[in-house]
Amino acid sequence: MTKFAPVLFAIAGLALAGTAGAATPPAKARTVPAVSAKETACQAEWKAQKTHKGTHRAFIKACIAKG
Repeated sequence: MTKFAPVLFAIAGLALAGTAGAATPPAKARTVPAVSAKETACQAEWKAQKTHKGTHRAFIKACIAKG
């Protein structure tokens, strides 16, 4: 019996840890920021272009700022 005592204690410890984890409230879910209509229009404009000058991020930023 003494050979299996550490194994039994480990199993009991995992069982207690599992029940303690279930009692904690779930973490708050991250919300994805809403995409504006202007940004959606800028994304469509970027995709419609055959050739691109500059980076995608810079284009979208300038397009939104342009209004």
